[in-house]
Amino acid sequence: MLCTGGECISPPCEATCEAGASCCGTECCAAGQLCCDPQGPIEIGPRCTAPDERGTCAMGCAPLCKCASPDTPIATEAGETAIAALRVGDLVYSIDRGRVKLVPILRTQRIPAINHQVVRVTLMTGSVLEISALHPTADGRSFGGLVRGGWLDGVEIRDVQTIPYRHAATYDILPDSDTGSYFAAGVLVASTLAESVRSSQTAPSTSPACTSSAGAAR
Repeated sequence: MLCTGGECISPPCEATCEAGASCCGTECCAAGQLCCDPQGPIEIGPRCTAPDERGTCAMGCAPLCKCASPDTPIATEAGETAIAALRVGDLVYSIDRGRVKLVPILRTQRIPAINHQVVRVTLMTGSVLEISALHPTADGRSFGGLVRGGWLDGVEIRDVQTIPYRHAATYDILPDSDTGSYFAAGVLVASTLAESVRSSQTAPSTSPACTSSAGAAR
């Protein structure tokens, strides 16, 4: 069986497996292995996986992982500061009513990440961002839709790669501005927590989404 998204279904099979092995996508699982969906926002297909400590597939962080890496440099009152070090009340630069302003952070979020993958975006300025594919850009796109030769907040993109996430958690912040945006590695990005605040005004409760952290400027 394939464990994916909290349910077990018949796995797709594209391999010819010997007796005693079970088919899992393009792989053949040995005794004791499970056919698991890695549960990241980047689709890589089912994989033969050793069970976790619960004896089942790791849950991963999808769909919550939409955040940045802990070392993502954020423009603050004190200069660029790693997103993981920021706290509620710290002053960061945002766009508020059409102007760049220093505003306090309303919320921070940290979400454990298991078997996650992120988009590594290298800008022509030399800065590098490692952010979940589902994380929104300031102009309404997502990092998963960025391409080499494209633009991000007026800066040309030198390269885009999908890579395994090497940190234990992803991070996001919510500045107190009408856009909820912030500057990461010199470019303006959106906050996933802004959407959760808007949703909470019309629904009893929501599960806020968060993007994975960005890499520090190189």
